[in-house]
Amino acid sequence: FGKIKRLRLVRHIVSQASRGYAFIEYEDDHGFQEAYRLAHKMVIDDMEVLVDYQREITMPGWIPRRFGGGLGGKKESGQL
Repeated sequence: FGKIKRLRLVRHIVSQASRGYAFIEYEDDHGFQEAYRLAHKMVIDDMEVLVDYQREITMPGWIPRRFGGGLGGKKESGQL
C-alpha cells in the first residue's frame, strides 16, 4: 500500500508466537489511506483484517476520550 517506515509485530513474551496484530507506520499519508481503504475487513488465511489508525496524529483537533473528546457515544463499562 506504500513504503513502510516502521513495523512492530506483537509476539507473546514467552513463546514468541504472533499475537495476531501489528503496528505499521507508513512513510506518507497515502500509504495508510490506501491500507485503510483497501485492506480493512480483507480476509487473509481465514482471518479478517482490521485496519485502524492513530487519530491524534491524523485528525486535527481530535482530543482523546479521557480529556472529554473522542468519537462520541459513551463507554459502556462506566469507568470514566
